[in-house]
Amino acid sequence: DLIDVEAVQIVHSGAFTGLNPAPGREAEVQTVLVRRHANMECFNKAELPARLAYGRHPRVPAILCLPDTGWLVATRSRPVNREGGAHGYDNAAPEMAALFIAHGPGIRSGVTLQDVDAVDVQPLLAHLLGLTGPDVDGALDDVAPALIRP
Repeated sequence: DLIDVEAVQIVHSGAFTGLNPAPGREAEVQTVLVRRHANMECFNKAELPARLAYGRHPRVPAILCLPDTGWLVATRSRPVNREGGAHGYDNAAPEMAALFIAHGPGIRSGVTLQDVDAVDVQPLLAHLLGLTGPDVDGALDDVAPALIRP
């Protein structure tokens, strides 16, 4: 009940919501949505936190809303039911952390790492296999202490 759905084009809804204001309704939508709400926070595209790694790609909607973990965004005409989980929650939420275990040639035994982001797995695997991968958001920095040859 935050906003008239006729005032926006909903690009995606659920554990994150992307939307574009309808022509002529930009100011209204900005005023109502772009702020912290009881169970979510909405951002302008230009002010998205860098940790979300959305960049400024033209397909990124004008406004992105991140519900708190466990909450979903829906409309009355497009309800969302995600029993058992959903993808897209804030990657900084502690509940979104996953277990990371590495073992094998090239990995030091007994090393405990701080948090490892999922985007760091691809560069790690490429490094261990001796491959040159494409430019990605991940890096070896957080996993380097566990590598025999960083």
